[in-house]
Amino acid sequence: MIRFLLLTAFGGLSTFGGQALLSLGLHPERIVPLTAIAEGCAAVAVGVALFVTGMLGLAEAFEKQSLRLSQLLQTRQAPNSDSELADTQGLPIGGPADLASNSERFWHGYLRSTGGLCLALGGLLALVLILGDINYETYRATLGAGLAAIALPTIVLWIGGMAKIWRSHRDVLIWAVRAESLPEKRAEVVEIHQRRPTREAVFRSTRPAALCREARAVA
Repeated sequence: MIRFLLLTAFGGLSTFGGQALLSLGLHPERIVPLTAIAEGCAAVAVGVALFVTGMLGLAEAFEKQSLRLSQLLQTRQAPNSDSELADTQGLPIGGPADLASNSERFWHGYLRSTGGLCLALGGLLALVLILGDINYETYRATLGAGLAAIALPTIVLWIGGMAKIWRSHRDVLIWAVRAESLPEKRAEVVEIHQRRPTREAVFRSTRPAALCREARAVA
């Protein structure tokens, strides 16, 4: 879990830094050497690869733990009291509704983190297109201010999204560990009791025979 968070962080920083380097070096009045452009492209490519790998790893780890908890909830016996539900941290074992709510929180954080990086890249691209016709000094100063303005909401979105992902993964992991300590469900043995016929049933079953005997006697 932690390594995927680090991969996502390094990937986002590398992507943002590479895009910023390309933006500063592609002004018509002062184009940087091809080596700098190649370094910026490599930083963007590596950053995107790391970011995608980290996000996919986070999603896979969460889905595995959610599936594990779902299976445990089906095979483990539910506690008899609320005191048995609490673990050492006071966190109750989530049921299907809690699991669905936790999954919704995870994917909301997932979208926030991904949307933060997309916002940064889209904002930089729009800024470069808007400032393309001004002189280089003004372009560099304005682009620097724009980078700072774009970085702030990006970091806020990413940190908020990662916090939701971390809490969701932590809760599912704790629930799964706590559910493993519960006893397994016992197979219910259904005993089939043979019912004795009631008086009414006996009376109904013998009445036709008695009527037949009376009819024969009259005849």
